[in-house]
Amino acid sequence: MARSLSIVRRRTNLIDLTIQARPGVGSYRFFSTTNFDIASVLFETVPAFGKASLTVVNNGYGDGNYRNQTRFLFNPADYSLNDAAPLWIQIAPITVAGVVGSTEALHLILPYSSQPNRTVVVAGTAPNAANVAGSTELQLPMQCNNMRVQVDGTPNLHLAFDRSGPEQVITPTVAVSKTFDSFYQVFVRGSGGTTAFNLTAALRNNPIA
Repeated sequence: MARSLSIVRRRTNLIDLTIQARPGVGSYRFFSTTNFDIASVLFETVPAFGKASLTVVNNGYGDGNYRNQTRFLFNPADYSLNDAAPLWIQIAPITVAGVVGSTEALHLILPYSSQPNRTVVVAGTAPNAANVAGSTELQLPMQCNNMRVQVDGTPNLHLAFDRSGPEQVITPTVAVSKTFDSFYQVFVRGSGGTTAFNLTAALRNNPIA
């Protein structure tokens, strides 16, 4: 499915995000967690016209460049979030009438680094689900390739690159390396139970400056 949000810039002490305007939406709840398999916690509600957190220093990138978008600039430290560690963000839209929607996909935001083509590591537990519709959706920071994945749990891991499938079936303790032209999202589930896995890939894009 489409990404809920886009990362405009990632610098030390700055995460600059945008959400495409949605008819009837008046604000968005932002949730964070240190890993995709840990419950996320609400840390801010951002009005549709956007917001900047208390200590953000914004050099350039004026709001005039972001018409029809909600822009949220924040310093992780303003919300007691670790700027030097990976962070998972997800949103829930709130209509102008005050109806809160469901939380959407988890988006991985990495600490800032000037290194290009850096490694992405995703490790945790996939939920038990009967089919891809019940998978956890993980949105990666940018386009990736050169994936390597290993299942550390007991059931097989089912991995897809789209909510409609098809799925790759990866058996426990066997490391699988695959090269794809590019991918930016994965959908993961266990078959018959939850299953632990780790996935590594290389970012195709240069750091966001």
